[in-house]
Amino acid sequence: MALNATSFPETLIGSTYDRDFGGLLRLWSGSPVQHAGLFEGVVGPAANADSYRAAAQRTSERLTAAAKIEPTSRVLDVGCGSGDTAVHMARHTGCAVVGVDLSARQIKHAAARCADLPVEFRQASATRLPFTDGEFTHVISMDALYHVPNKPRAHAEMRRVLRVGGTLALTDFLRPTDNIPPEVQAGLYDRLMFNGGHSVLGYQTALVAAGFEIRLARDISLDLRRSYLLLARIARERLGAVDNPGLRRDLRSYAAACLDIQAAIGRRQFGWGMFVADRVPDREAV
Repeated sequence: MALNATSFPETLIGSTYDRDFGGLLRLWSGSPVQHAGLFEGVVGPAANADSYRAAAQRTSERLTAAAKIEPTSRVLDVGCGSGDTAVHMARHTGCAVVGVDLSARQIKHAAARCADLPVEFRQASATRLPFTDGEFTHVISMDALYHVPNKPRAHAEMRRVLRVGGTLALTDFLRPTDNIPPEVQAGLYDRLMFNGGHSVLGYQTALVAAGFEIRLARDISLDLRRSYLLLARIARERLGAVDNPGLRRDLRSYAAACLDIQAAIGRRQFGWGMFVADRVPDREAV
């Protein structure tokens, strides 16, 4: 695992999401989208916020299908944010979902939107999951584990709460190479509070070492590049409806950061992956 020049503690990550959640609500008109999207082809000139929502939902659908989540499944969503993925899975499969996140503000927002669904939310860390051994059939996580300072501990915890034969399914940001220029480290990785990171191969190696058997490993960085290109467009479009100087400044900064990220992806200095792995019995763990 390549280490950051800076380490970001979980308390900082949680408080930052609490602080910035208001801006996310404004960007998405009160219904935030918090993970990247899988697109059908290029992002054309007509693509907009609705296009991004559809792409993000497609990511949830693909991950749900790859994990084979069913009505009888009991799912833990690690780094659930404002609850999009948990709500989608419960609504479309009938499964029961528990979401955990470091941000109290996001957990509160998530809980308020799903009173009619078999979903609950708790504030908790991926490295200290408040659940019994083997409590879940599936653990999922979307674009969240890159924040975790102690990744081996998080992998061990996710394995612990899975039953034998249970499935881990996730998307996460990748660090494709150790040769990251200092300006990219500071302007991209540190900005995202990225604690360490793996390439596609490194991620698989880490999961196998934690006691998982890899079923799917896919580099989906092209879609992450499309996601950030469209996010920059959405932020610029929001500028036309905003009068507050501070908010306009924040939107311009966000759009510029999104373009910087999509450029870094094009240079293979940042990436995105999808992984599905099954929990093997203890005797098979490496």
